[in-house]
Amino acid sequence: MKYWPLYFFISLGWLSSVNAKSVDKNFSHNNQPAQSHLSQLPNLNLLSLMDQSQLNLQDLNGSLVILSFYENECRWCLKQMRQYNQLVSNNEVKFVMAGIGSNDFYLRHWANRANPQFPVVKANKNLLDIVGKIEATPYTLIFDQQGRFITKITGYIEAAKIEKIIKILS
Repeated sequence: MKYWPLYFFISLGWLSSVNAKSVDKNFSHNNQPAQSHLSQLPNLNLLSLMDQSQLNLQDLNGSLVILSFYENECRWCLKQMRQYNQLVSNNEVKFVMAGIGSNDFYLRHWANRANPQFPVVKANKNLLDIVGKIEATPYTLIFDQQGRFITKITGYIEAAKIEKIIKILS
């Protein structure tokens, strides 16, 4: 089992916001069966909210990918973006924030408050259909270096926990 260290740290309570079953792609963070059809990093082009360029998610294969969804006026999402800014220098991981539930102007304005040093895109209908229901934000999906879905986490993730996940999966 490739991810045994992640299970080990979870069992010790070092990653309390993630539990052992959430690492299995068939379970969500709250131990309910996953509602998505997600097993691989989707082959989708997403529009950048910052410069209108296109980002294909599969172009990120080869790195650990942390894809988080955010909403306008979500203070925890803004805090999550600022955490990612502190960790973006780690070349082993690629961070992406995907805006949902508002028009592009407001999503861009909200994201600019964090001065993101990573891609910020608009989540399109295709991505949302694949991911399934997002009940709260920030909502984070983690993919390994081969683009395989590892886990999803609902809510804010502290930097120390993100660093532990990166270390375990790198």
